[in-house]
Amino acid sequence: MRTHRGFGMPIVMQGIWMFDDVVDDDTLTEIHQGIANGHLDRRVIRPYIPGARHYWARGASIAPIQYTTQAIPREQIVDWCNERAQTRLNPEHGIGWELSTARISDGGMVVSLVCSHALTDARPYLCRQCSRKRCYWEHRDQHQAETLVE
Repeated sequence: MRTHRGFGMPIVMQGIWMFDDVVDDDTLTEIHQGIANGHLDRRVIRPYIPGARHYWARGASIAPIQYTTQAIPREQIVDWCNERAQTRLNPEHGIGWELSTARISDGGMVVSLVCSHALTDARPYLCRQCSRKRCYWEHRDQHQAETLVE
């Protein structure tokens, strides 16, 4: 758990995506479920044997998507991201990651994924999240093509 608590404060990673358009709720739910059923669906288990290492088990608590109710001005995106990074995560007894979203007042959307460092390192985290964004764009392009055909 040192990788979660570090020097007395939780160590988290945060991925931020900004979109020119609004991501629909179905797509956000699909992404959320993909994360919930993937690599981050685990929790840290304290061993029974003193001195033994902690280990992972599947079946973490899953936080719902956090929707910011009011659109935020573009100049406050960094503040919103910093606020989302302060979410209380507890990969041992609670939630290890959280997906949040907010509409931007002049159009578009920002999405934040905050994760405890105890669950993953930066490289696998970034690779998985980049593939999720690519998956979103493929889903979006396919949906637009189907709409044009109809």
